[in-house]
Amino acid sequence: MSSSATKRVAYVLPHAQLGGAEIATLRMMEAHDRSRYVPVGLLFEDGSAARHLDHVGIEHAVAPLRPRMSKRRDRAAARAWLEEQLTSKQIDLQHSVMAWTQWLAGPAAHSLGIPATWFQHNRATWRSATEWLAASSFYRVLFVNSQFTLRAQERLNPKRRRLELVYPPVEAPRVANGDQFRHELGVSDRTTLVAVCGRLLHSKGQDMALKALSLAEGDLHLAFVGDTAFGVEPHYRTELQTMADSLGIEERVHFVGFRNNLGEVYAGSDILLHTSRLQETYGLVVAEAKAFGCTVVATNSGAIPELIRDGTNGVLFEPDDHAGLGRILTRLAADPDLRARLGSTAREEPIVTANQSARRLEEIYDRVLSE
Repeated sequence: MSSSATKRVAYVLPHAQLGGAEIATLRMMEAHDRSRYVPVGLLFEDGSAARHLDHVGIEHAVAPLRPRMSKRRDRAAARAWLEEQLTSKQIDLQHSVMAWTQWLAGPAAHSLGIPATWFQHNRATWRSATEWLAASSFYRVLFVNSQFTLRAQERLNPKRRRLELVYPPVEAPRVANGDQFRHELGVSDRTTLVAVCGRLLHSKGQDMALKALSLAEGDLHLAFVGDTAFGVEPHYRTELQTMADSLGIEERVHFVGFRNNLGEVYAGSDILLHTSRLQETYGLVVAEAKAFGCTVVATNSGAIPELIRDGTNGVLFEPDDHAGLGRILTRLAADPDLRARLGSTAREEPIVTANQSARRLEEIYDRVLSE
């Protein structure tokens, strides 16, 4: 452990690619007051997350192998590597991201007498052995990202450990060239451009967006910003392309792939569409699109109603109701004044910045280290 007033926090990240949980974590790591807390990244695989830490100058290490959680030998090797890193990097406090990293990292920290915390970005479920093992492991505080996640984790908290709500940081809106994004897609100013941002996954409901577009009236185009990731459903993009062809809307559907600058997407789109069948625990793209004043249409489930008030700062629809979604898109395409009103209300609402999230974490870290 470090001996100075400055403390070193090990952030244990599960994935090399950047999903919502990883993006939120990296933003908080960057925003720490380095005179008080120095972040150190411990990653189980190399990739985009490590490259980002390189770019911003945050110390990190990558495990030699990604453990297969079903293999006891792999889990033991991963814990041994974590213990070695926690010791050699003089870590004062551990912060695991997601349940399966906590399952590994909690015992490693406990064996060294290092206080452990972890951040549950996913929805806690009784059916997951990993969630149970993480919730039962060694830690002082469990962070959650919404009221919805808090309620779920309260039910899955066998040892009644402390739960703390820390909202993920939202990227502050900045000047972005939305015209460039539309030009790239070949979309005119008269077209209503609908963006769906995020990983391509059946549970995220992108197929519902295609069905709704096929029913909607008006000059509408749909842009999928994102791709398959983490080796899950690698053929789903092809399935979506085939569905667009079969629905006869292929000329109005654009597969953009991953973009580093989503600000250009929000600025250039008329509608941000969030179609997830999952009960999302936060909805980072929803919060960011609001900040840019983009009209948000999203599923009425999970934590999304914490961000969107139907008819006030966006529009909610029921999951899997593609016919209802088609009617909403038709109405919004025909009424630019309504879109402007919804977007303006959303843009005026306060956002949680990276500095605010980091200060909130630091306050809790202070309490944990003083216990």
